[in-house]
Amino acid sequence: MIEIGGDDDFAAFGDPGAAPAAAPAAAASVTTIALGGGAAEQEFAALTASPPPAAAAGVGGVRTFALFGRVESKVAVDTHRENRFEDIFDWRNELRLGIDARFDERTAMRLSMQSLYQFRSGFENQYDWETNLFEAYLDRRQGGWDWRAGKQIVSWGRADAINPTDNLNPQDYREIVTIGHDDRKIPITMVRGGRPLAGGTLDALYIPFFEPNKFDIVGADYAVLGPGWLPAEWERLFIKLGENFHRRRLTFGETSPFRVDEPERSLTNGEAGARWTSHWRRFDYSLSFLSTYSDWPVIRLDPTVLTRFDLRGSDTRRFLEDAEVSDLLRLRRIFSMRFPRQSIYGADFETLSGPYTIRGEAALTFDHPYYHADFSPVGKPQLSYVVGGDRQLPFHFYTNVQLLQTVILRYDSDILARRVTTGMTATLRRAFFEDRLHLQANTLYYFRDNDYFLNLQAAYDLADDLDVALGDNLFQGS
Repeated sequence: MIEIGGDDDFAAFGDPGAAPAAAPAAAASVTTIALGGGAAEQEFAALTASPPPAAAAGVGGVRTFALFGRVESKVAVDTHRENRFEDIFDWRNELRLGIDARFDERTAMRLSMQSLYQFRSGFENQYDWETNLFEAYLDRRQGGWDWRAGKQIVSWGRADAINPTDNLNPQDYREIVTIGHDDRKIPITMVRGGRPLAGGTLDALYIPFFEPNKFDIVGADYAVLGPGWLPAEWERLFIKLGENFHRRRLTFGETSPFRVDEPERSLTNGEAGARWTSHWRRFDYSLSFLSTYSDWPVIRLDPTVLTRFDLRGSDTRRFLEDAEVSDLLRLRRIFSMRFPRQSIYGADFETLSGPYTIRGEAALTFDHPYYHADFSPVGKPQLSYVVGGDRQLPFHFYTNVQLLQTVILRYDSDILARRVTTGMTATLRRAFFEDRLHLQANTLYYFRDNDYFLNLQAAYDLADDLDVALGDNLFQGS
């Protein structure tokens, strides 16, 4: 499949667990043009499935194998500039190549690579090139269990795009427009096993080494320390830092004014979780638990800053309002970051009611990081849920509507976030000309602040596995 266009990227803005890097403060429009192609992901535990039609004859110890690939080229132009370090033009190119191999009825393998080339211009011209091992895992059916070990992507939850229970794989939040929701997840090393249990299916997993989200710290539209979520009196400081450290990314071990305290990499310090899926009458449902680390860091002024400027408690707020960037640049460390441990309890369901498909999903997270007015971090219980449904409308239109809400429990009055945040998502799409032309609109809207994100997209299938698309992303935040 080759695709040119904007994606339904509202999931990044509506992610209840995401850092508060919100949309820019003023209305903005990003037009996206992209070209790409891809193959569907192999389902977990499908070891007994028949080989795909394109599978080649086996060689050596391999019974069958199939090659797959995807190429995508996407161009985005920002039509509204909010700050000096903003990227106005973004051209992202991605190539994925891989092989699926089956050795016998109980053993299979996937191996794939990803190459990225990206050019940006605006504050400065920037070229990025990287090649990574993408998915690389071995499937094995043994002792009543379906096992998968290696670099993989696992998705939990049933809601559309915004999934409070889906906290397993880190995601790439360096871009919101040029990285679609389905492509944002990063494969990580884990061991996963599934088997029937108590009338349902148990899915258990262990992640030995922590990997955080990919994000910019400062100097980018969607940076963690960027405009859009900080109090207005602090933005002057962080915008100036962004100009000095343009697109400064999270890199462990790098000498940087932004110190990162990574969790110890040991097998006893990993992440583990389980999900039990079953059904009752017309209800499909799941219960889950995950002991993990937050993929977003807790950020605070480094102790050396507190000592150097003799800061105490509420002095931090005044310091951030009055600080000169030149003073901070003399320090070896400005901010320190750590990733707190979290426990997440989740549940989801799906059912049919006449022409409607109804879905719901909820997660209770303990020690979700928030900030007091003096920029001191605090962990609070957080309840997030999504409920909604979809149906086919007359004239072959499809629609999906969801209500989403996040509630901070044990709330403190000076926390820099609302106790209750309520929003909605909506999708409307239709195909024309024998399913060759696809028109789609997606929106995310938050009621209290009048924040919204709107994606409009038109895609046309030129041939099998080849399409072009044109999209426009509109967003506004208060």
